[in-house]
Amino acid sequence: MVKAEDTLKQMVGGSVTLDKDEKTGIAVISLDNKKKKNALSGSMMCELNDIINELQSWQTGKGLILRGENKTFCSGGDLNTLHNILSPTHEYNISRFIGQCLTNLSQLPLMSVALVEGNALGGGAEIAMSCDFMVMADDARLAFLHKKMGVITGCGAGTRLVRKFGSSKALDILASARTMDAMECEQLGL
Repeated sequence: MVKAEDTLKQMVGGSVTLDKDEKTGIAVISLDNKKKKNALSGSMMCELNDIINELQSWQTGKGLILRGENKTFCSGGDLNTLHNILSPTHEYNISRFIGQCLTNLSQLPLMSVALVEGNALGGGAEIAMSCDFMVMADDARLAFLHKKMGVITGCGAGTRLVRKFGSSKALDILASARTMDAMECEQLGL
């Protein structure tokens, strides 16, 4: 059986980098896929997973900033990657892989902050929700667009929203698929 990670590594594009400052104990993860508004390719998902695994054992670490390059946080999954998934079994295994990656992010022994500039859409919103805090630029936008694409939040954001707000408010956010600005996100408590 082919592992999800092996399938994802073949879907290349963009990069995810880690900069650790041993003096301050602050790490910065940067998403960079300029041509696709930092959409995550399969290889980027694997790189993010590897970086999170590395940070789990960072002894001098205190905090993490997760950001996107080029004044854009993340526009979700790269549609070329998503369209190349071969079967429902592959989809399930890849969703589990990414979901576990974001669960590991949320459980890092570091205070994590998603620095959202530009858009955090779909999977990008799910990544931002996996951090302890979100700091959004005034012109930033956050949207769980999954409904518009006919899919569910496959990486745990639905569960995170229910835990944070209860099922009614979480359902409103997900079912509306609305784009929220920084002010609305602040008012909601995101």
